[in-house]
Amino acid sequence: EEILQAIRKEEELVNDAIEEVVDFCSGHEWVVEVHRFVRTWNNTILASWRGRPTETIEKQLAQIKAWIEEMNKFTVSFCTTNGLLMVDCNGIRDSIIPKLDAIFRQLSKMVTKDLLWMSKNFTNEVNALVEQLSHRSNDLKAFAEFMSLQKATKEKVPALQQKVDYIKSLFEMIRSSQRQLTREEELAEDTTWSSWENFLLCLQESSDYLLIKTPQILGDLEENIMSVEHQARIIGEKATKGEYLIPENNPTLILSQLRQIRQRFRSFLNKLDELLKCREVICARAFDKSKLLELLRNIDVRYELWKYYDVSGHTIRDWLQMPFRKMNVKKVTEKIGEWQLAAVNLKPALPIDDEVFESWVNKMESFMKDFPLLQLLSNDALKPRHWKALFVGMGQQYDSAWHFTIADLYSFKLGLHKELINSICSGAVKEYALELELRSLAKKWTEKDFKLAKHFARTRTPPESELNSVLSRNSSRKSARSRQNQTRLVDMYILAGNEDLKCLIEDNRVTFQLMLISPYVADLTQTVEGWMKNLEQLEEILDLWVACQRKWLYLSMVFDENIGAYEKTVLCRFEEVDRRFKEFMHSVGRDSKVLSVLAKKRGEKGYRELQGEALRSMLFSLLKEEEDLLKSVSHKMEKIREDFPRLYFLSDDEALDVLITSNDPRKLMPVVRKCFHGIQSITFSFPDEGAKPNTALDAALNAHLLQVTGFVGEFGETMALSEAIPAGMDSQTWLKALEKSMKTTLMMNFTKCLINTWSRTEDDTVVSDFVEKDTSFYLDLLDSTSFSLALLSCPWFCLVLLRSFLFSLFQPGSPRFSLFLLGSHWLYLVPLGLVSFFLVLLGAT
Repeated sequence: EEILQAIRKEEELVNDAIEEVVDFCSGHEWVVEVHRFVRTWNNTILASWRGRPTETIEKQLAQIKAWIEEMNKFTVSFCTTNGLLMVDCNGIRDSIIPKLDAIFRQLSKMVTKDLLWMSKNFTNEVNALVEQLSHRSNDLKAFAEFMSLQKATKEKVPALQQKVDYIKSLFEMIRSSQRQLTREEELAEDTTWSSWENFLLCLQESSDYLLIKTPQILGDLEENIMSVEHQARIIGEKATKGEYLIPENNPTLILSQLRQIRQRFRSFLNKLDELLKCREVICARAFDKSKLLELLRNIDVRYELWKYYDVSGHTIRDWLQMPFRKMNVKKVTEKIGEWQLAAVNLKPALPIDDEVFESWVNKMESFMKDFPLLQLLSNDALKPRHWKALFVGMGQQYDSAWHFTIADLYSFKLGLHKELINSICSGAVKEYALELELRSLAKKWTEKDFKLAKHFARTRTPPESELNSVLSRNSSRKSARSRQNQTRLVDMYILAGNEDLKCLIEDNRVTFQLMLISPYVADLTQTVEGWMKNLEQLEEILDLWVACQRKWLYLSMVFDENIGAYEKTVLCRFEEVDRRFKEFMHSVGRDSKVLSVLAKKRGEKGYRELQGEALRSMLFSLLKEEEDLLKSVSHKMEKIREDFPRLYFLSDDEALDVLITSNDPRKLMPVVRKCFHGIQSITFSFPDEGAKPNTALDAALNAHLLQVTGFVGEFGETMALSEAIPAGMDSQTWLKALEKSMKTTLMMNFTKCLINTWSRTEDDTVVSDFVEKDTSFYLDLLDSTSFSLALLSCPWFCLVLLRSFLFSLFQPGSPRFSLFLLGSHWLYLVPLGLVSFFLVLLGAT
């Protein structure tokens, strides 16, 4: 119990002490505000006090001063009555009082410094205004400027009054709340006040001066304005009447006078603008210049009109005296168009029926009246004969040496001969177009080259005994032949693309024929006929060349295979043919221009011995010798046909084409259609491996990689080969591979048909479906001639019918069916036409 009492006593003592401390803190809460003010003070807050009202600054300084006094009186320490708690405030007071003193000094110093600066600036500003208001002059412009200055100064007075009051209040604040003014501050205060009083006095004097002088100055100003306006009106009206409206006057002289009038009128307007500005400052009254500005526009329009009148007159006279052949029609048209546009723009600003304007327009219209005919006559298509016909038609003498001018042509009254001019010019243009087309064709033929392809062949090495006999007969070739003891590769160029060249010849021949029958061929007849003869000669030489080359390629292939199998005389004849053809091809390689094979005169560019008739004779004799050689090796062709009998369907020339065809299998399509009558076209594709051609040129360059993947029948039926025919074979081998692949594919497909049909039920056959329908209808159909022809023409349909009928006869499981399966292996060998005929007979029965 004593302990509890002691504890309660202790709690009472602590609570009493705490209560006294709380009361002490509550009585000194203002210290918190002071501490916050001191803690947040910085240069930014100091700068924010610059320019604030004097009362605000004075109140803040008094507050700081009061805080300092309170802090000095602040209790340093406090102890509770029971002595339990003590509050020590020495640290707070010692830290706040120095900061408050520093803030007070900073703010006072800033206010004083700003005050001196504002006082100085204010004094300078009002002294400058006094200086400006002191300069007074009776000159009109100076007086207007003085009045404008005085008005602007009056508008500044309220702001200046506010400044001087603020400065005065700051001086009073320093004097009443802080300290006495320093000598510098007192001097600044006196200077500010005296400057302000002097300014007010000067402003009053300037107002009195303006009040007295304004009526006199304004009267003089009005008199000057009226004088300048009157002179400007006289000058402006002078430029728009009298001699300036007469088109017969000298345009150059009129332009000079108008130029001077414009300059004088503009000078009067500039002077009037200055006077009106002064008037607006003095009495704020506006002036209507619309009439003067309208006069200025009229002067400018009149000046522009005479300028165009002068320029166009001189230019048209120059054009009329210009030789017609030197005239630039395009520039003349552009210039006339420019003048006509200017006339359209000037017309609304001119009086109605203005004589100068009408004269100018008439002058242009007179020149342009027959100008469209001049445009026709300026065409380059007109030749001297056209001009002669034109002059004769107009009843004039024509001299080709006469450089007639535009005025000369106008003197002929071209408008009366409009139809004649149009007719002659139209014919000349068409003749010129024909000539340009002929030039274009001639240029193309002149620049066109033969397309030559590099040909590789092995040089032939005859047996030693034969070689020695040949060497003995021709000792001049001994050294050359001795270097050919070993087989080596030699390349040369042969003609390629002859089909395209022949098509071009045929097209151009048609073009030249159309030119000859054209009524506008005129002087070009001989040239066109010459080109016709050139194309005929070129086509004849080309045909002989292609025939010689085809037979030479075949003979080269034949003699390369087994040179020892032929007699020496045959070998010598072939070597002579081979030499002559190669010499010709080497000469073409040196000059591959197409026209180089046509006859040229000795000394003419591109001349050589083998040209024209000489070349034709050489090729003709060479072709005859090749045909004789072909008869000597005819057994070779017979052997080739025996090896592939379908070549019997081809003539000798067609068979030669097969043997010498390049490695592009697409070129063998005509031969394929003749050897295999049921094939209409073949499907080609590139191998799966390797890059695929992206363009037609890439495909043409890689034609040797094409392989056959299928073929299309005459009636559009298609079949894919069981195995693609690869590229890289010679023509004969390729045809054999095609035949073998076709047979294999047909056999495999037919076998599949048999197996599929075998797997069907008896009631599910094609024949049963056929029988279920109207039998009489199908019998009538089979009896018809058209259906029989269709069966003969559709081998695949025939095979389907044959398969159905045979399977209806030979049921699965019977001995006849096994026999039929054995026979199916030779069924594909039966000619399709025979099978079709059999089916027709079977259907009819």
